[in-house]
Amino acid sequence: MIRRSGSGRAVTVLMAAALSAGLLLSGCGAKEETKETTMASAETEASADSSEASEAEEEGTAASGTSEASDTETEELSVLHPYVERQQKADYDYEGSLLASTEYDIIGLHDEAKELTALSEALTAYNEEREQIAAITQDTLLEIAMEDAEESDSFYGYQSISGIEIKRADGRVFSFTDNFYDYTGGAHGNGGTTGISFDSKTGERLELSDLVSDKDALKDYVIAELETRYGADGGLFEGWQDTVRNDIDEVPYAEVEGLEDAEGNMTVEFALSASGLEIYFQPYEIGPYAL
Repeated sequence: MIRRSGSGRAVTVLMAAALSAGLLLSGCGAKEETKETTMASAETEASADSSEASEAEEEGTAASGTSEASDTETEELSVLHPYVERQQKADYDYEGSLLASTEYDIIGLHDEAKELTALSEALTAYNEEREQIAAITQDTLLEIAMEDAEESDSFYGYQSISGIEIKRADGRVFSFTDNFYDYTGGAHGNGGTTGISFDSKTGERLELSDLVSDKDALKDYVIAELETRYGADGGLFEGWQDTVRNDIDEVPYAEVEGLEDAEGNMTVEFALSASGLEIYFQPYEIGPYAL
């Protein structure tokens, strides 16, 4: 089982500095002194207009610079175009009945792969790891399926199915969930959600601590939200609030009562969508499967 714009506006101002001078010099029969005075006045006005034009051009350049910065920010948030491809491994018995199958998705980038090299490489590494996990999962399912098929006349093929759901894909954040469902007999299988988020520029995997500076506030918010949804008698397990706190703090299992022999940390799954941070808990983690 896998758990796991602002948009600026460039301003260009063109002022016809010689227009006033042309109008002033168009009169006929004026005295020389008047002409000289008029020309001097025209030159002064033309100079003033030219100065205003220069200042306006400088403001336009500054506005253009702001626009470039805004355009860059907008580009960072531009929508990416990922692809998701379905993969499957399956084994059958001699009669053609399914023994075990493993279905999963791989994910990558289309046109942005050349520009976002680090992210593309991170997704390739994720796909390779996913392929290895799928191979191990299929071998394990097949082994127990062959044993159970010999002992039961009502055997159904065992399955591990997961699928990717893209939550956010832009020039800043690339985030998706891998929703899984495993069936190895019984009334129903068991499922859950794994969240995966990357920095689109650096390709680095984002952790909760990269996104949340006040974990205590997040714990209080999540607990309050769950209480609002399910109420005091909503069926959540006793002590579920401690589970929420431990998951967000990533407390080692060895420090939790009743889990001293377990390895790893209690961790909450999350993803980033366009509207904010999404938090996921697995079935049986804070409440029964029905919830």
